Amino acid sequence: MNENSCQLCFRALKTYPDNLRDEGRRLVQEIKGCPGMRQALSVLPGDAEKILPLSRFIISNLQKEPELLEVLSPPDLAENISMSRLREEASLAVREVKKEEDLMRHLRLFRTRYMVRIAWRDLACMASLEETMAALTDLADVCMDIAIQWHHDQLAGKFGMPVYSDGTPQNLIVIAMGKLGARELNFSSDIDLIFAYPQSGNTMGADKTITNEEFFTRLARNLIKTLSANTEKGIVFRVDARLRPFGEAGPLVMSADAIEEYYENYGRQWERYAMVKARAAAGDIGAGQRLLDALKPFVYRKYLDYSTIESLRQMKAMILAEQDKKGLDDDIKLGPGGIRDVEFICQTFQLLKGGRLPLLQERHLLTVLDHIEQLGLLDSQTCGKLRKAYVFLRMAENRIQEFSDQQIHSLPSDADWQLRLSVAMGFPSWDTFRSRLSEHMGDVHAIFQGLFSEEKETTSSLEDRQSARGQPRKRHEVRELPEKVRKKYLAIWENPGEPSNLEILSEMGFSESVTLLSALKNSRKTKQLPGRTREILDELMPRLMAACAMTKRPDKALKGVLGIVEAVLRRSSYLVLLLEYPQALSHLVGLCAKSKWIAELLARQPILLDELIDMENLFNPVSRQELKDQLAAITSSISEKDFELFLDELRRLKKASMLRIAACDLDGIIRVEQTGKMLTDTAEALVEECFKNALEYMVQREPRFYSTYAGLEACGMALIAYGKMGGQEMGYSSDLDLVFLYNPHAKGINSVNDSGNKAYFFSRLVQRLIFLLTTRTSQGVLYDIDTRLRPNGSQGILVSTVESFAEYQKTKAWDWEHQAIIRARFVTGDQGTGELFARIRKEVLVTKRERRGLSEKVFEMRKKITESVKIKGKTESFHLKKDPGGMVDIEFIIQYLVLLHAHEYDELTRATGCMELLGLLEKARLLSPENAGTLKDVFKLYMKTINHLTLDLQEPMVSVNTFEKERGQVEAIFQEVLGVNRSLDTWRSTLED
Repeated sequence: MNENSCQLCFRALKTYPDNLRDEGRRLVQEIKGCPGMRQALSVLPGDAEKILPLSRFIISNLQKEPELLEVLSPPDLAENISMSRLREEASLAVREVKKEEDLMRHLRLFRTRYMVRIAWRDLACMASLEETMAALTDLADVCMDIAIQWHHDQLAGKFGMPVYSDGTPQNLIVIAMGKLGARELNFSSDIDLIFAYPQSGNTMGADKTITNEEFFTRLARNLIKTLSANTEKGIVFRVDARLRPFGEAGPLVMSADAIEEYYENYGRQWERYAMVKARAAAGDIGAGQRLLDALKPFVYRKYLDYSTIESLRQMKAMILAEQDKKGLDDDIKLGPGGIRDVEFICQTFQLLKGGRLPLLQERHLLTVLDHIEQLGLLDSQTCGKLRKAYVFLRMAENRIQEFSDQQIHSLPSDADWQLRLSVAMGFPSWDTFRSRLSEHMGDVHAIFQGLFSEEKETTSSLEDRQSARGQPRKRHEVRELPEKVRKKYLAIWENPGEPSNLEILSEMGFSESVTLLSALKNSRKTKQLPGRTREILDELMPRLMAACAMTKRPDKALKGVLGIVEAVLRRSSYLVLLLEYPQALSHLVGLCAKSKWIAELLARQPILLDELIDMENLFNPVSRQELKDQLAAITSSISEKDFELFLDELRRLKKASMLRIAACDLDGIIRVEQTGKMLTDTAEALVEECFKNALEYMVQREPRFYSTYAGLEACGMALIAYGKMGGQEMGYSSDLDLVFLYNPHAKGINSVNDSGNKAYFFSRLVQRLIFLLTTRTSQGVLYDIDTRLRPNGSQGILVSTVESFAEYQKTKAWDWEHQAIIRARFVTGDQGTGELFARIRKEVLVTKRERRGLSEKVFEMRKKITESVKIKGKTESFHLKKDPGGMVDIEFIIQYLVLLHAHEYDELTRATGCMELLGLLEKARLLSPENAGTLKDVFKLYMKTINHLTLDLQEPMVSVNTFEKERGQVEAIFQEVLGVNRSLDTWRSTLED
């Protein structure tokens, strides 16, 4: 039982009110005087004097049915009754029943018997809220099943058995909705049901047969009557079947195929909302679950439908209007901040995110809240408030209904009843109870009102954050188009090929994109659009063209956006997105004007348009830890059987992260060093998740290798990153240079006799990891992997022991391999093996080297790199990475100085990034402040230029005159540091010969 539940009953009171205690004593005496009661007094539970004043329902039923004391036997009362025992006792209760009237009477007695028990356990604080809701749900499920089976047998005896086409018997499918579906039934709740049957056909085995539809319609009607008819013994449960397809106008029972067809073709947004809690509750559970699985794509859509946002916004507005109009302040279900508000908040996230986050495909509200918090969709404080409020409200709802078994949700107006409710909830007075209730409902209502209001707040919060960083504010136009401007662009869109319109477009900077605009307007896809989608497109295009015209590169912006529009043309939800969120439209246009990569990415993966909605998130890239948390939440919600979904989610998360980084980069919100670090963090988080998955895969198949499997940190193998990843300076198109080392003697690895077996195991592990990273799915490749930096290059074995790696580095490695190890570091895997690598790396770097020999070797390697990209006779371009004066020169200057001086300056072995190493070289006075400053500035300039060229799908090349000054500075420093006795012209001409 949770702590909240324990505090919400009379046991939390220091003193029990005297007037209620006196009443309780009197009630106990009255019960003692009831006929047939004296012999049962020994089993009357403790605290009866305190519980009886809190429930007229319990008192009246104990007085009428003395045998009810059997279910209140203290030893038995302490435990929750299992579903199997409940079903067994229900079956015994109706075993001899021959008539429907007797069935109805016995089920009502059975229901009353256990409702008294449930109410007693709840009021006595012997059950948590979850246990109480589950007990009520189990009771409803069992009563339905018993009634279904009895009526099924009666009908089958008269009309034959309903069967599948192969002759297999069928049964009714009962889909529970709402609180029953979520196993959260309250004490006096209706039960919302949808009835179906597996397959159309006819009954068999009787003289008079009927269709399966007629059979199950009769069965459903009989079930409703048995449960809902109000007899002298009351009811079992009120049944509401209005949530079925077509509502009250539709057939009571439909085949599974007909229901699938209905939701596919006619299903409405509110029905998606209702189906979130749907559960196969009685009858043929297997067939019911198969039906719900078939409907899951309708409920949880992989691609966000932005009409859902509008529908949810309208539902929210209706709820607020209803609360204002009806004055529901005293209604704990429908009032402001009531139970419905909490449910709406949770189900909103389920509908919007559940298609991509299977963890949210959960019925139980408190579990959904846990997942919402785990996924970071709401912060912990907000989830905590919602959780506490929900428990409080649901317990209050039960206590109100347990008083007289009436379906009411309003607070009592009678002072006496108010006191009883307050005591039942653990409060000494009505004022203290009402104060706590108001606090909880106020918290919920504030959170509820905040839904869908993020857009207005995001711009200001983003600007404030940028201002705090000393960055210029980024303002994005979100104003409505003036009517005159809208009409002008609409006229152009209606006939873009008309000569006068062509002239206007050309004057506005739309020269190359005119053809694309005309092609879109006149395409078959556009002409075949449904009427409403066509209206949306016609409304969107003037805004889109006007936004493109405001950019510095309107033609490029329009070309990019038109590609996206064409890709989503049949998904009107994305067109609605751009109409609903002017900021999203503005940012989309701005990003397309700067980046072909982003335009093509969004055209291929429209799902990433979701990232444009939340400006705060778009311009606030996630940290490595946040990425790891997201990955953990996503992967934990994906079944092992859905391996392709796992791969797709990794790739989608990478693209979403890169999009956010690129948006910050292009808008100048982050520096180039931060860009490299964020791209590296993204890669590390994804590589680690893949490594974890690969290791778990191998452990399942080869468990003999680990005495105790303890995860990555003690698996024996380490991933070593070289190059850009090792230096934490990755670009948008960087591949991963990886080396894999394992320690056969690592703690936790079993002693396998044949060392070759361990090599085989770790080789298979690496192959699995590379497969996860490089396999092409519908979302593309995660990362390209380069393993040629391993010992002996592409000719060497894929995985090395730390001992063989150390031996190779000391005796066989080339000098360029020692240059490469400067930028190498442990990324993930076995910590001990990572530490061994760090020790080997340091030993390599601190080896004393002769200046002249090192200079010649570094220079010769530099010439080879330049020659590898040289295009004979092409002198009008400058390759930012590999041409003389480019980034490789800067990297080689750093590597040369580190290899030459690391034996004197230990701190040079502690860094892997170029910018950090330049700072250390300056601090050690191995580079002058002037030269170090120049190299830092040029390195950042080149990196930023390369990144932006990559985002524009261009090679890292510029005009030969673009960075002439910077290029000359780098070449001069290169020659100065390495002592190359050649002039600039001689060196260049030598390389070009």
